Amino acid sequence: LFLRAMADEQRVISKAAADEWIAALGEGEVVEVQDKQGGWQRAEFISRKSLRGEAGDSLIQCTVQLLGTSAQRTVRECELRPALKEESAYGECEAASVSVAPEEVEMDEVETGGGRAAIDVAMGVEAAATLIGQLVEVTSFEEGLRSSWYSASVQELREQPGGLQLSVQYPGDSGEKEWVSLDRLRWPPPDVPSSVWSGRVRRGDPLELNYDAGWWQVVLLERKTDKLSVF
Repeated sequence: LFLRAMADEQRVISKAAADEWIAALGEGEVVEVQDKQGGWQRAEFISRKSLRGEAGDSLIQCTVQLLGTSAQRTVRECELRPALKEESAYGECEAASVSVAPEEVEMDEVETGGGRAAIDVAMGVEAAATLIGQLVEVTSFEEGLRSSWYSASVQELREQPGGLQLSVQYPGDSGEKEWVSLDRLRWPPPDVPSSVWSGRVRRGDPLELNYDAGWWQVVLLERKTDKLSVF
């Protein structure tokens, strides 16, 4: 099993930085809110208020409205994170629910995601042709696979009535190929050692777990000297 940080380093932040970020949020700003399955949904920030916990500690409670719905949620500060600025690389697919028990992973089995550039879904044929031969990551909109990402190389390009499509080939003996739209692609993360980011992550931070040959969103439960417990 391997872990890496989520796509944008700005979204893996300390509590102090998170408090500062939430304090600066304005009404209507787009954020991401964590659901009960550990996935993330985009929402508009509405308001915040400070509370006092049972132990006398200060808590921040935020109200958000899920994008595309009238549903509002009241959540704790640790259930919010900055939204990706480049949503085109990830599309609007729902977060996957991965049915795995909390898992302890050795620190020397940890890998980071770092910052990754978006793939422009509005690019033309000439720009898309430069992707041929490139290594990318591909997501699926199928139930049970949403928000998981798999490595593949771009092989071909074709124009369809609905837009450009790319043929990608997955690694392995089968060499399986698939035609996909641009909104299912993102760039792989740079190769950043775990020592750069592992000391910065805190309980509740999003990570990605290498599970069944793909990358899945998980949440950090606990940090130990040489292990991370995730769910």
